[in-house]
Amino acid sequence: MEKLPVELIEGIFEYLTSLEDRKAASLINKSWNNVFLHQRYRSEEKISITSKGQLMHLVREMGHAHRGQQHYVMTNIKISENIQPFWATFGKYIKSLTFNSCPIHEKQFFSVLSNCTSLENLTINHCKELFMCGFQLEHGNDRKKLRYACRNLEILDLRNNRYLSVAILGKLLPLCPSIHTLVLTGCTISPAPAGFITPSENFLTYPVLQSYISKNLKKLKVLKLNYTLMDNDSLYNLAVDENIKLEGLYLRGCSQISDSGILKMCSAENMSELKELDLGCCPRITEASHTVLFSSLRNLRKLSLEGSRTISDQALENITPKLVDLNLSGCEQINGEGILKGVRYIKNFTIRRLILDFSFSLTEASIIGIVQNMPNLEVLHLLQNCRAITEKSVQAILRYSKKLRDLNLGMCDNITDSSLTGIGVSVRELCENDMLHAQNTGVSINNLRGLQYLDLSGCNRISDVSLQYAFQLQELKTLDLSGCNQISKNGLAYLSDKCPSLEEIKLDKCHNVDNMGVEVLLTGLSRLRNLKLGSDQITNEVAPCLEKNGGRLKTLNLTNCRNVNGDGVGNLMALLLSMKYLEYSSEDGVVIEERFIPNAPPSRRVRVTQPD
Repeated sequence: MEKLPVELIEGIFEYLTSLEDRKAASLINKSWNNVFLHQRYRSEEKISITSKGQLMHLVREMGHAHRGQQHYVMTNIKISENIQPFWATFGKYIKSLTFNSCPIHEKQFFSVLSNCTSLENLTINHCKELFMCGFQLEHGNDRKKLRYACRNLEILDLRNNRYLSVAILGKLLPLCPSIHTLVLTGCTISPAPAGFITPSENFLTYPVLQSYISKNLKKLKVLKLNYTLMDNDSLYNLAVDENIKLEGLYLRGCSQISDSGILKMCSAENMSELKELDLGCCPRITEASHTVLFSSLRNLRKLSLEGSRTISDQALENITPKLVDLNLSGCEQINGEGILKGVRYIKNFTIRRLILDFSFSLTEASIIGIVQNMPNLEVLHLLQNCRAITEKSVQAILRYSKKLRDLNLGMCDNITDSSLTGIGVSVRELCENDMLHAQNTGVSINNLRGLQYLDLSGCNRISDVSLQYAFQLQELKTLDLSGCNQISKNGLAYLSDKCPSLEEIKLDKCHNVDNMGVEVLLTGLSRLRNLKLGSDQITNEVAPCLEKNGGRLKTLNLTNCRNVNGDGVGNLMALLLSMKYLEYSSEDGVVIEERFIPNAPPSRRVRVTQPD
């Protein structure tokens, strides 16, 4: 390994598409680490900053080896002038920048963006200080600098800013001519009031917003107006505007939109090329609209009708042939027959993502038919569908959906060890005879070789038998076993040995998991970063057990571990220097401790939430 040429190492890193895989490879030796430090192999890495101490640490470390991070997320950070050197040094490398609830004023905002000349994605979420004073930007040179810095900006996300007004958008949008995605979710945008003639400086209306988009954003493809007051007239005017050629429209939670608005939208020629549409949680849209949607918008790739209580199976019979992503979560009237009729005679090879959470009318037969006729499914969510998820339907999923990457069967309490192992005998027989006389009549979950995310929370009939005989998932990254009370250290030992790629595990309310179970779990999981525990058998002595994965754990949740007190928490913070986030219970309520400063004495921020 030491003598491998750099070109060969780079080829291996190109083959490893996962950031965690590349991080693991970088630990082989110095040569591998030097290749990994190249930004090309770390383009997915995000730096999350939640305290001023973290930011000041980055400023202090600027004289050391510069790594040119591309993605930063800042939360509750006051953006002040004394961190200007950070932006001057790192700004030119930043491609995506997020401000969450950050007190930032216009002067600092201008200074930050002027240095971020490679910015492609900007999110300003709930930053009221920036927009309260009107966002002046009157100086011509300032506008010129900002326009240059934002020349490559493609995604502008201004969600949850209630002070966003006509005046602000009128100054901001012309500076960003390359925007293809505009997000205004949760902003105070209203229909034009009676007698509306000229734009108001104090609020934002849909006619003015449409006018600004039509004039300034010629490349706009995706518009997200979730949870706003968009009404039928505004929707129709947007749909017929010849200068706006949308491919994605998100109207989730727009309670003013009804059937008349949807029918008018579908009749507009501009909407014929629409590829993404979200109408989730729109209570006034009924079955009349759903039927027209499927028959008119035949180019849809992604559709969400989440929470629609009126959609029926009849509307789904006309399912669009190009649909890749379908969300019918919470649609209580569908039983799956309509979906089956749409794919009964010709298999649907296009759908990759199907969300059917809380669809209580689904049947076992419909689930079996769906997975038989949708062989390319990669994401399947069936949360809390107890009626439809049985041993037969689970076996059908494991047999026919071999390409699944994400499977959610949470709160489906009919799932047993037999369902996951494919062995048609009882759990007790498996334990007593050690499978010597067991007959394998089906398939196990190991058939889903590419599975990365699995949710079995609340499936309390699953025991160590499943972990021992059915979990050999080499690519599994996230596993939720919360509420699986029959899981113990014996099963966790097998899980640790056979699922080496695990990065996150949730074992909340697994009351048979003790300190020893934590130790055996972490022994073989060097990649584990996030762990949630919830058992009275977890005590203060758990601290040394958590070091078994090399001390690489970053987040730990002990909220429901009532026997871990202040002494145990102190030991955890002292032993696990890599840990950035710890949540636990105390007499004062839920306490969260956060810290960040690698290879230096930690600085902590503590937030206490009083119990209700």
